[in-house]
Parts: sequence; C-alpha cells; structure tokens
Amino acid sequence: MAETAPAPGAPTDQGGDRFISVRNVTKQFGSFTAVDGVSLDIGKGELFALLGSSGCGKTTLLRMLAGFEQPSSGQIFIDGEDMAGIAPYHRPINMMFQSYALFPHMTVARNIGYGLKHERMARSERDDRVAAMLDLVQLKDFARRLPHQLSGGQRQRVALARALAKQPKLLLLDEPLGALDKKLREQTQFEIANIQYETGITFVVVTHDQEEAMTLASRIAVMDRGRIRQLDTPRTIYEFPGSRFVASFIGSVNLFEGELVRSDGDHAEIMVPDLGVTLRALLRGPLTGKGTLTCAFRPEKVRMTRDKPDGRANTIKGVVQDFGYFGKDSLYRIKLPTQALVRVDAPNTLRGGDDDNAATWEDDVYLSIDPAAIMLFEDPA
Repeated sequence: MAETAPAPGAPTDQGGDRFISVRNVTKQFGSFTAVDGVSLDIGKGELFALLGSSGCGKTTLLRMLAGFEQPSSGQIFIDGEDMAGIAPYHRPINMMFQSYALFPHMTVARNIGYGLKHERMARSERDDRVAAMLDLVQLKDFARRLPHQLSGGQRQRVALARALAKQPKLLLLDEPLGALDKKLREQTQFEIANIQYETGITFVVVTHDQEEAMTLASRIAVMDRGRIRQLDTPRTIYEFPGSRFVASFIGSVNLFEGELVRSDGDHAEIMVPDLGVTLRALLRGPLTGKGTLTCAFRPEKVRMTRDKPDGRANTIKGVVQDFGYFGKDSLYRIKLPTQALVRVDAPNTLRGGDDDNAATWEDDVYLSIDPAAIMLFEDPA
C-alpha cells in the first residue's frame, strides 16, 4: 500500500464533518420497542461501530440507515439529506451482509463487478474499477477463481470489494467477520481498517464482538435495550465506562458493592464487605453519597505477589483457588477470607514459566489495587 494507515481506532483527520445524523429515532414492532429515542452523529470518513448483545437494537438501527426499515418516529439524515421515504436503492449506501451472498457460479471478478452492470459506464471503465478493487483487497491473482475455491477470509474480501465497487458514500457492515475463525478474524480486522482508511468511505459496523469493535472503530456506540448507553472512543469506554452496565459488558471486570465512608474531594474511601477492606479510590467525579456504590476494577489492573507489599494501598490477602494458563497470560481466581472471588489477569513475562514467584493452586497471595484503577458507579446498572 502506498501509505500506512494509523492504528485502527486512532484519531485521523477524517471524520470531522457530520455525515450521518440520527435524531431521536424510535422503531416499534407492535408493542415492542426495538430502538428507543436514539440520537447520534457519525463523521464523514469515520469507521463507527454499533456494539451490543442480541436484541439490543443495533441491527434494526443499521436496517433503518439502509432503508430496509422505516423509523416509527424521528429522522435520519445522510450527507445532509433527509432519508424519509427514500428507497434503499436510491440511498448513497451499500451493505455487506454476514453471509457474503456471493454468486457461486461467478468468478471473483464477475462477483465484484456485478453491481456495476446497471451503471452507465463503458465496459473498459467497469473493468478498470474491478481491477482497482482486486488490487485494493489483494486478490488480483484470484480474479478467475470461483467462491468455493477461496478461503473464508478471501470470500469476505470479495464481498467487501463488491460492496465498495459502486463507490458508495456509506458502507454498512452487518457482523462482517462472524463467519471467520479467531485467528483469521483478527487479521481481517486490520485489513478492513486499512481499506477503510485508503478509500475514505464512511463505514458503520454492527457487531456483538467487543474486541472486534475496539480493534476496528474510531468510536463505539454501546447499545442496550434499544438505547445507547455510551458513545465514545474504545479507550475511553474501556478505561472510563460511564455505567456499571458498560463496565461489565466491555471486557472482564471485578464488581463489588460498597458504602461511602468519606470523601476528601480527590479520593473516596469505600467500605467493601465482600473484600473485607476499605478501598481508597481516585475520584473522577462527584459522589452523592446516597445508596450503595459499585466498586469495579479490571483483572489486569490487579498486582499479585507472594510477599506482602510494603506501604501499598488497597492490599488484600487471599488464596489461589483456580488458574488457567493461556500462553501470554494466566487468569487466576483468588478466594478471600470472606469467600468472595477476585479475578486477576497476570502476564507471563518469562519463557517456559520459569518464574519462581509465579503462584499456583492453594498459594497464599497478596492483591494490590491502585486507587486510580478503581471505578465507582452509583447507578444500579
């Protein structure tokens, strides 16, 4: 490629202009509300993800952008134009489905060029467009192959090239990597991000896979029960989730209930019965002090040692109940005197497990949690 794309999710100079505007959109199917008063803006040239579990409303919202469904109320604007009453084939969009929907009797080149047959362009221009798409997805040497002669990742790239061939202003991708195995999915995520960067086309991806959304997108809308619970960059959503729901949905997290003991403006002290200690947490915002708090911290933010650390805040003693070895790291479940369990994700930094300090079953260990790593939530969910 002529230039190297920034890391997927990194800010770019694209996406500055408002390209898609969703204004208070609701979609009802009888008495069921699939999308409930959603508003959001997506920039031109942005790679944006709608993330959520099955039934959260993300696919329904995507189908309304495509024109396959009409909002029960609210408005959708694409490139400044109100999409009310505009048929899917008159919208400046294309859509890539999870199944890829390739024609089995057509070669790769013919599949890519199929959507151009009804365009008013010379045959030579159409052939040039197909060749450009083959180069873009690095399938030039596979142009004469049939879909069954390709790997899953190659078929996915053919479907992407076909969707891009008509040069839409907006490309919608519905679970685009769901049919691929884990290793191929990881590789293809970066390929999609690089292709999006090269073309400058706005991509909106629907996925239930958290890692996929965080790898691909510059911004993510986390959806639940038809509403957006948080819209932000992947880093902000992971490190600074706005609610207990988002913290628990994105990645792994330890969650414990507690009561506010005192607050000095910068820090708070929270009594957490299940941990058997009072935790000191760095405050990111004011607390009302009313009701039960949720204390949350990521497993990889916990420091585990065999010896008791000196002078560290938030130190808890426990026993290794279980652990699993995953190569690059190990996941421990530490049982506390209160019988509560804390998950700890420890990197395996030495080859062959030659770490004399590595813990194993029934070892006594100490857990230390930095006050800045503790997240506090007053919302019930």
